Amino acid sequence: HRHIDRQTTANLLPLDHRVVEVTAERLDGQGVSTVSVRVAGPLPFVALKINALQLRHLTKDAYDIVYTLDNLGPADSPHPSEAGRLLAQSPIARDPFIVESIELLRARFAEPHLDGPGAYAQFLGVGPSDDARLRNEAVAIIGEVLAALDPALEGHE
Repeated sequence: HRHIDRQTTANLLPLDHRVVEVTAERLDGQGVSTVSVRVAGPLPFVALKINALQLRHLTKDAYDIVYTLDNLGPADSPHPSEAGRLLAQSPIARDPFIVESIELLRARFAEPHLDGPGAYAQFLGVGPSDDARLRNEAVAIIGEVLAALDPALEGHE
Protein backbone atom coordinates (compact mmCIF):
# COMPACT_ATOMS: atom_id res chain seq x y z
CA HIS A 1 0.00 0.00 0.00
CA ARG A 2 1.52 3.31 -1.00
CA HIS A 3 2.30 5.99 1.52
CA ILE A 4 -0.03 8.96 1.54
CA ASP A 5 1.68 12.21 0.63
CA ARG A 6 0.79 15.86 0.45
CA GLN A 7 0.63 15.75 -3.35
CA THR A 8 -2.08 13.07 -3.27
CA THR A 9 -4.24 15.11 -0.92
CA ALA A 10 -3.48 18.36 -2.73
CA ASN A 11 -4.72 16.81 -5.98
CA LEU A 12 -7.84 15.08 -4.62
CA LEU A 13 -9.33 17.44 -2.07
CA PRO A 14 -10.14 20.26 -4.51
CA LEU A 15 -12.08 17.73 -6.60
CA ASP A 16 -14.40 16.61 -3.78
CA HIS A 17 -15.13 19.24 -1.15
CA ARG A 18 -17.90 21.44 0.11
CA VAL A 19 -17.77 25.08 1.08
CA VAL A 20 -19.34 25.70 4.49
CA GLU A 21 -19.97 29.09 6.02
CA VAL A 22 -18.93 29.28 9.67
CA THR A 23 -20.04 32.13 11.90
CA ALA A 24 -18.33 32.44 15.27
CA GLU A 25 -17.01 34.84 17.85
CA ARG A 26 -13.51 35.96 16.94
CA LEU A 27 -10.76 34.78 19.28
CA ASP A 28 -9.39 38.32 19.48
CA GLY A 29 -12.68 39.56 20.98
CA GLN A 30 -13.46 41.92 18.09
CA GLY A 31 -16.92 40.46 17.45
CA VAL A 32 -18.48 37.86 15.21
CA SER A 33 -17.09 36.88 11.79
CA THR A 34 -18.36 34.67 9.02
CA VAL A 35 -15.87 32.83 6.85
CA SER A 36 -16.15 30.25 4.08
CA VAL A 37 -14.24 27.05 4.78
CA ARG A 38 -13.49 24.25 2.32
CA VAL A 39 -14.30 20.90 3.93
CA ALA A 40 -13.24 17.55 2.46
CA GLY A 41 -16.07 15.48 1.01
CA PRO A 42 -16.89 12.22 2.78
CA LEU A 43 -14.93 9.95 0.42
CA PRO A 44 -11.57 11.74 0.64
CA PHE A 45 -12.13 12.16 4.39
CA VAL A 46 -12.65 8.41 4.87
CA ALA A 47 -9.75 7.60 2.54
CA LEU A 48 -7.43 9.87 4.48
CA LYS A 49 -8.68 8.47 7.80
CA ILE A 50 -8.14 4.81 6.84
CA ASN A 51 -4.62 5.68 5.72
CA ALA A 52 -4.04 7.56 8.97
CA LEU A 53 -5.22 4.47 10.86
CA GLN A 54 -2.76 2.38 8.84
CA LEU A 55 0.15 4.74 9.49
CA ARG A 56 -0.32 5.86 13.08
CA HIS A 57 -2.97 3.51 14.47
CA LEU A 58 -4.79 5.99 16.68
CA THR A 59 -8.08 4.61 17.94
CA LYS A 60 -9.80 7.92 17.12
CA ASP A 61 -9.17 7.34 13.40
CA ALA A 62 -11.14 4.07 13.53
CA TYR A 63 -13.93 5.76 15.48
CA ASP A 64 -14.08 8.69 13.04
CA ILE A 65 -14.45 6.31 10.10
CA VAL A 66 -17.25 4.25 11.65
CA TYR A 67 -19.06 7.27 13.09
CA THR A 68 -18.92 9.18 9.80
CA LEU A 69 -20.17 6.28 7.71
CA ASP A 70 -22.92 5.42 10.20
CA ASN A 71 -24.19 9.01 10.18
CA LEU A 72 -23.77 9.95 6.53
CA GLY A 73 -26.93 10.53 4.56
CA PRO A 74 -30.17 12.43 5.01
CA ALA A 75 -30.29 14.17 8.39
CA ASP A 76 -33.56 12.49 9.30
CA SER A 77 -32.46 8.98 8.36
CA PRO A 78 -28.72 8.42 7.94
CA HIS A 79 -27.87 4.82 7.14
CA PRO A 80 -24.65 3.01 6.18
CA SER A 81 -26.14 1.79 2.89
CA GLU A 82 -26.98 5.40 1.98
CA ALA A 83 -23.40 6.32 2.87
CA GLY A 84 -22.11 3.75 0.38
CA ARG A 85 -24.27 5.17 -2.40
CA LEU A 86 -23.18 8.72 -1.56
CA LEU A 87 -19.50 7.77 -1.59
CA ALA A 88 -19.91 6.22 -5.04
CA GLN A 89 -21.12 9.57 -6.38
CA SER A 90 -17.83 11.28 -5.57
CA PRO A 91 -15.97 12.56 -8.63
CA ILE A 92 -12.82 10.88 -7.29
CA ALA A 93 -14.37 7.47 -6.57
CA ARG A 94 -12.21 5.75 -9.20
CA ASP A 95 -8.93 7.46 -8.39
CA PRO A 96 -6.26 4.80 -7.72
CA PHE A 97 -5.52 6.19 -4.24
CA ILE A 98 -9.24 6.07 -3.36
CA VAL A 99 -9.63 2.54 -4.74
CA GLU A 100 -6.61 1.39 -2.68
CA SER A 101 -8.03 3.14 0.38
CA ILE A 102 -11.41 1.41 0.02
CA GLU A 103 -9.62 -1.94 -0.22
CA LEU A 104 -7.65 -1.06 2.91
CA LEU A 105 -10.93 -0.18 4.67
CA ARG A 106 -12.38 -3.51 3.54
CA ALA A 107 -9.33 -5.41 4.82
CA ARG A 108 -9.04 -3.62 8.17
CA PHE A 109 -12.76 -3.97 9.08
CA ALA A 110 -13.60 -7.36 7.51
CA GLU A 111 -13.92 -9.30 10.75
CA PRO A 112 -14.41 -8.47 14.44
CA HIS A 113 -11.00 -9.80 15.56
CA LEU A 114 -9.11 -7.37 13.30
CA ASP A 115 -7.54 -4.16 14.54
CA GLY A 116 -9.99 -1.74 12.86
CA PRO A 117 -12.97 -2.91 14.91
CA GLY A 118 -10.68 -3.33 17.91
CA ALA A 119 -9.53 0.28 17.71
CA TYR A 120 -13.14 1.46 17.36
CA ALA A 121 -14.19 -0.49 20.45
CA GLN A 122 -11.17 0.68 22.43
CA PHE A 123 -11.79 4.35 21.56
CA LEU A 124 -15.28 4.18 23.01
CA GLY A 125 -13.62 3.05 26.23
CA VAL A 126 -16.47 1.01 27.58
CA GLY A 127 -16.06 -2.11 29.65
CA PRO A 128 -14.76 -5.43 28.33
CA SER A 129 -18.30 -6.79 28.25
CA ASP A 130 -19.12 -4.35 25.42
CA ASP A 131 -15.99 -5.10 23.38
CA ALA A 132 -17.50 -7.88 21.25
CA ARG A 133 -20.70 -5.89 20.62
CA LEU A 134 -18.76 -2.81 19.49
CA ARG A 135 -16.42 -4.83 17.28
CA ASN A 136 -19.42 -6.47 15.61
CA GLU A 137 -21.09 -3.06 15.25
CA ALA A 138 -18.06 -1.65 13.42
CA VAL A 139 -17.87 -4.66 11.08
CA ALA A 140 -21.61 -4.43 10.34
CA ILE A 141 -21.52 -0.69 9.58
CA ILE A 142 -18.49 -0.89 7.31
CA GLY A 143 -19.91 -4.02 5.67
CA GLU A 144 -23.20 -2.26 4.87
CA VAL A 145 -21.36 0.73 3.42
CA LEU A 146 -19.20 -1.47 1.20
CA ALA A 147 -22.16 -3.64 0.15
CA ALA A 148 -23.89 -0.50 -1.15
CA LEU A 149 -20.72 1.14 -2.50
CA ASP A 150 -19.60 -1.76 -4.71
CA PRO A 151 -22.74 -2.06 -6.90
CA ALA A 152 -23.17 1.73 -6.94
CA LEU A 153 -19.67 2.09 -8.37
CA GLU A 154 -20.37 -0.58 -10.96
CA GLY A 155 -23.53 1.27 -11.96
CA HIS A 156 -21.58 4.50 -12.56
CA GLU A 157 -19.04 3.02 -14.97
